[in-house]
Amino acid sequence: QRVLAATGRPLVGDVVAAWPHFIRSIADIGTQTLNSLSLALVLMPLLHSHDLRYFRANTISWGIARSFAHTILTLKHNLIDPKTLRAELETRGSLKENDLLTVYERYENERKQRGLIDDGDVTLMAYDRLKNGGPSQFEGFTAIGFDEWYHVTPGMRAIIAALKGVD
Repeated sequence: QRVLAATGRPLVGDVVAAWPHFIRSIADIGTQTLNSLSLALVLMPLLHSHDLRYFRANTISWGIARSFAHTILTLKHNLIDPKTLRAELETRGSLKENDLLTVYERYENERKQRGLIDDGDVTLMAYDRLKNGGPSQFEGFTAIGFDEWYHVTPGMRAIIAALKGVD
């Protein structure tokens, strides 16, 4: 949008936006969200206060909290909520993966109690909105192009598939 405003002419289409901004516009979220760093700050006390089987509370470092935060956001960006992860780990998964599930579930409870929204929730909200009829901002569009993706994630594929269903 800045390029369009600066040049005064379109670049093949009407709007150019990065994937996170595109998802945010679909979700139509007006509030500030937790990023990976903020999520790690929320996770740190949770990691210390719960008995985990693989990770010991006295060995939890800032790096481990950031790894948990990054993993939780990655799961959410790929449309994997705690319920889906639990179903996946029922028949497999090591102590480490089950600790992740425990922390993910406890984080989600804490997040909901405190009324927080993280960047991963925005992706889940956008997907739900597309699956439930989609936003009106796509009415009249004949095409949407996506460019310069070096790694297309399963979450991106699911959102694009849901977008194709929007008329």
